[in-house]
Amino acid sequence: MEKKPLKIVYCYTHMFSKKLWQKAAARLKDQGIDLMFFRQGSDPEGLNSRQTIHGDVFMGEVTKALPGFRQVLDQARSFEHRMLLSEEGADDFSSFTRQETLKVHEYLNLPHENNFINAMLFIASLCNIPVSFNDPETVATCGVYHPSANTWFGTANEYMNWYISKKADFIPFGCAGIVCAYNQIIEENTKEIDALIRILETNDLIPFCVFTRGEAHAPDSYDQQSNATSKNPYDWMRLFEAGDIRPDILLNLLAGRFLARPEDGKFLNSLNIPVIQLIKSYAHSVDQWKADPAGLKSHSMIYSLSQPEMNGVIEPTMAACVEDPGEGARTGEYRFEPVQERLESLVKRIRRWRILQKKANHEKKITIVLHNNPCKGVESTVGMAVGLDTFESLGATIRALGAAGYDIKDCPVEGLALKNAVFEKKAFSEFRWTTVDEIVSKGGGLHFMGADEYQPYFNGLPKAAKEKIEKDWGPFPGQGMVYEKQDRKNLVITGLCFGNLKIMVQPKRGCYGAKCNGEVCRILHEPDLSPPHHWLASYKFIRDTSDAVLHFGAEGALEYLPGKRAALCQTCFPDISLGDLPNIYVYCMDIPGEGLMAKRRAQAVIVDHLSPVLSHMGADENLIELESLLAQYQKADQLEESDRRQKLKQKMLPLMAELEPDENKKGSDDFEDRLHTLGRRIRQLKTACFQSGLHVLGKAPDEEDMNAMLETLEQTVRDDDLLAREKIFFITEKLQQCPRELEAVVQCLDGKYLEAGLGGSFYQGKLETLPTGRNFYPVDIAALPTKTAWETGKIMADKLLEKYFTQEGEFPENVGISLWSSDAFKADGELFSQILYLLGVCPVWADNGRVKGLDVIETDRLLLTTANHETIHRPRVDVTIQTSGILRDMVPNFCDLMDEAVVMVSRLDEPSDVNYVAKRTREQILELKKKLGKDLPEEAIARMACFRVFSSKPGTYGLGVGLALDASAWKNKNDLAEAYVNWGGYAYGSEKISHALENYGYEAHAILARQLRDVDISYMKQSCVEYDVLDCGGYAVFQGGMATAGNALKKTGKKIKLYWGSAGTGEEKGICDLKDAIENSALTKLLNKDWLEKIKPHGFQAASSIASKINNLFKLAATTESVDDWLFDRVVDTYIADEANAAWMKLQNPYAVEELTRRLLEAHSRKLWEPDDRRLELVQSMALEIEGDMEETMGEVNSEFQGSRVDVMTKDDVENWNPAFILAGS
Repeated sequence: MEKKPLKIVYCYTHMFSKKLWQKAAARLKDQGIDLMFFRQGSDPEGLNSRQTIHGDVFMGEVTKALPGFRQVLDQARSFEHRMLLSEEGADDFSSFTRQETLKVHEYLNLPHENNFINAMLFIASLCNIPVSFNDPETVATCGVYHPSANTWFGTANEYMNWYISKKADFIPFGCAGIVCAYNQIIEENTKEIDALIRILETNDLIPFCVFTRGEAHAPDSYDQQSNATSKNPYDWMRLFEAGDIRPDILLNLLAGRFLARPEDGKFLNSLNIPVIQLIKSYAHSVDQWKADPAGLKSHSMIYSLSQPEMNGVIEPTMAACVEDPGEGARTGEYRFEPVQERLESLVKRIRRWRILQKKANHEKKITIVLHNNPCKGVESTVGMAVGLDTFESLGATIRALGAAGYDIKDCPVEGLALKNAVFEKKAFSEFRWTTVDEIVSKGGGLHFMGADEYQPYFNGLPKAAKEKIEKDWGPFPGQGMVYEKQDRKNLVITGLCFGNLKIMVQPKRGCYGAKCNGEVCRILHEPDLSPPHHWLASYKFIRDTSDAVLHFGAEGALEYLPGKRAALCQTCFPDISLGDLPNIYVYCMDIPGEGLMAKRRAQAVIVDHLSPVLSHMGADENLIELESLLAQYQKADQLEESDRRQKLKQKMLPLMAELEPDENKKGSDDFEDRLHTLGRRIRQLKTACFQSGLHVLGKAPDEEDMNAMLETLEQTVRDDDLLAREKIFFITEKLQQCPRELEAVVQCLDGKYLEAGLGGSFYQGKLETLPTGRNFYPVDIAALPTKTAWETGKIMADKLLEKYFTQEGEFPENVGISLWSSDAFKADGELFSQILYLLGVCPVWADNGRVKGLDVIETDRLLLTTANHETIHRPRVDVTIQTSGILRDMVPNFCDLMDEAVVMVSRLDEPSDVNYVAKRTREQILELKKKLGKDLPEEAIARMACFRVFSSKPGTYGLGVGLALDASAWKNKNDLAEAYVNWGGYAYGSEKISHALENYGYEAHAILARQLRDVDISYMKQSCVEYDVLDCGGYAVFQGGMATAGNALKKTGKKIKLYWGSAGTGEEKGICDLKDAIENSALTKLLNKDWLEKIKPHGFQAASSIASKINNLFKLAATTESVDDWLFDRVVDTYIADEANAAWMKLQNPYAVEELTRRLLEAHSRKLWEPDDRRLELVQSMALEIEGDMEETMGEVNSEFQGSRVDVMTKDDVENWNPAFILAGS
């Protein structure tokens, strides 16, 4: 009787060695073993539907992350012998011991045909099959590969000797190291590697391709825990270091964490060369990738971008897609194909980096680009950067470049002189007080680009880009910055030049002309507007005349141009603008989300700098006295001492008026009501923080500032261990290393490696963010939310519901929430957790701390304790979420999980009064069926009804409300509501949910409008103590814009409530009315004499910051109706009526004075502020005075300019403004 073969069924998740397994299976047949394998998820029904289900041994590498997990394990229990190779699954599943399983892992971790065979023979022996087997063979998993060689090379010199012998006449420009996966080589899956090697060679670069198993292959002497040895633990890195010829640049084809730990980046310091990240997409063919507006799928971004960034990689570049994504998903085997155009672009950039390495510093040509914020006023905000004194820092940088041997000729090296040089020549774009002819006459024109120079460049652009630009702006020269000389139209490129150094202000990106209104603000009408001809000409000039560009301060417009969110292609406008030019970017450490945009979309090498000193406001004499009087009053109230109460009240009223000097509140009628909030306001003001100045690049805090920073850290973190003596020493030592910031700039311009470091808020206790002067990376988004953030989010959700319940006697059905990337990168996902808990869903964490899914919280566990200390059941609350474009693109897993949570809860069979989400989804389905039932299948309608996560159109950023407010392009609230819906009306869903319709950026204006119509609360939460509601106009745009749109759409008269979540610690984390948050911010900073005196030394930028806060106050008044007259009154008293402050403002930044007076007068004209006659006259007088000064400064100009005039122009006044969504009756 013929002996029956032993049947082994191997279920895998990802197949990296299929050819080896196939060869092993063929040889095993001769030894009586029938080996079959299939991928989990390729057959979600489980094993029974497969022909190969019957067997003797089941060997499973399974995961809950793929479909069919439970079915596979349930079916596999019918096998007599079972081995689980992964950590997921029941403890009683495996019939083998742990030691036996580890032995199999030993074989499989050394990929080789013989090792696979012996692993199966070992398993067979455990099943009492009489076979012999050998121990695992040592495999050379690290070596040098070249497609023309017949063998691999074990050492660098062996390879180089072979290579040089084949290329006798070859004069290399440099050597490019490549690190790739060993499995790709043994599987002969090397198309993109081979293509890369060939294109390097055609560009005179020696390819030095090292394959490796990666981080797991460390020498025995390396202690992973203690790092006891200084020997480099990475075989591939040691191979690069060992040869006579070492690479000048490193191209990384490994995904994930190619170093075991972030701190192992120090081993890359020994190579000291740029490390460029090459991306492979497993989900796209090349054509599919080109067409995908996302560029990369959400899960790919974590492994291809987030994790490698922890090791300091730069310039992420798409290198390969797969031939057949569908087949790859089914079998787990992916055959790669190169993205040829991206590889060609890559090699051009490699050559640029090599030039920086080879050129002497005095020969290098550098362009420094300052930030330009036209929507806030070009002239008043030149060079504005988050947390940075731009001009003083610019001076420090130029001094450092001069000391390093750069040719800076007679460039000023002091901040004030640099600022004056820019303004004397008007070396920036036209705007309200600047015309093109004035720029030319004063010498601000650095270059004049005519059609003969521009057109050949433009003709070489990709066809799709050219068509888009000409559709948007017409043919050359388009609109804006055009100067006609000798019947020749030129685009005026502005800037200053000193030797080999140019200083330029970034060109305007979405508007044109010496004006700011709804007509010229083209991007307001068209969010995906291409950059104008002048922008492209300016960046062409920078590329043609520079060896590198240094973008100076956060944040510019380059990284926000239309294009893919990641893995950009040649038609993406950031790629078109920058081309092959190395981009060094000086950036504030505490805004890593924005920095990621620059890294991934503008190829930036980040050099982070310290955030400003943060001081606690503390309590002045009046606040201390008021706090004491309040305590006395409360005691007298308890003792029923009415006379004493009355006396105390009379003392308290004038002090209370300082905190909220509204004329209507100075009386006594509402005194008792005011006492309820007085104590909280006193506590908030005592613990409030403000930035006491701006950081100067390379300058460490002095002793006073250091103490202030440590005091703030103590107040915000309240962690005794963190503030132990040894930690304080560590912190102060790291803070004193700020000179690294300037050293890092020079280091990058030398074409060297810049080590990575965590970005984020030092004041949140993240000491890993120090020292600065590093290429920052954010927290691992796959591990968010943290468990601590989850607990905070639950508390905040309860506080929000409790506040609304106390006010309204019922729960909100629909909470509108604006979610930014700062929640992920600064607060570890606290607001995200709050959203999940409102829905009644919780995250599920894997053992490694990463979030692997969601679970529904049972309704009997959704409890709330009211203000009366009564515990009641609360419903699942619906949410309407507007995310920032940065969160959508840089934290896509948040969008995915929120969408999945809504779908999960919508499908629950629960009553409407228990599950508002399902109730509203069912209502949406009925409405959509009536409208679209004939055009869309039920599956698609059900998918649309669950949309709750919205953002702007793919490739665009922000909401049009801010632009409309800046350009005064609104006549009433309906105009702002339409801008909100038109910009923000694109839905984003999880890739795991039904593909009945496109989930990424689905045009859903009507669905968003319906959601907004029923919003009860518009809510935002402050992510960190550094920035509050007046520091950024985005709060007015997002939270205020949501409320404005919702109120305009409502069918009832009940207005949306505006709640604010604080960013304090412990008891201070709470929910208040937005109105209170605005007033607290104003009292802490804008109206605080101490704050003003602290920032005055920063001159121009300090005045600009003041005007910016007043502009934000105006925006909040327009969108939230939460700004009382007394706030505007106090602004006038502080900055106009106070002669010393007014004189200082006019001297430092007269354009900022013009901006703030214009906004105050606009607030009055729109009835957002009702001043008394005296204050109104003060503002009008100052406006006239400053207008005269402006005109005198301009001199004789022939062109039209807007000046201080406010021109209200909306869609009704602009011919080509055709919004998709228009309010009924608008």
